Amino acid sequence: MARNYDWMAPAELTFWPVDDGVVEPRLFPTLAEAIDAAREGRVERAWIVTQAGDILTPGRLADVLEQQEAPTPRACGPLGLFSWSRAA
Repeated sequence: MARNYDWMAPAELTFWPVDDGVVEPRLFPTLAEAIDAAREGRVERAWIVTQAGDILTPGRLADVLEQQEAPTPRACGPLGLFSWSRAA
């Protein structure tokens, strides 16, 4: 089931486990920026905590990324028929 997140609220990103044993969480101004940073790093080790207290585990984060990449229907034409396009 898809959750609604506040994409503009601050979020904290941590990569865990770490090879050197040092965990350094990083605060981002928005959840969207934290997700972009996770995508650039190792998603399978990324943990994000939202301002609302939701925890995006690596598995849940992978689901969120998959949903962002899934085609979404858009109404078009006079009959309101749908076309498919990639989510932004």
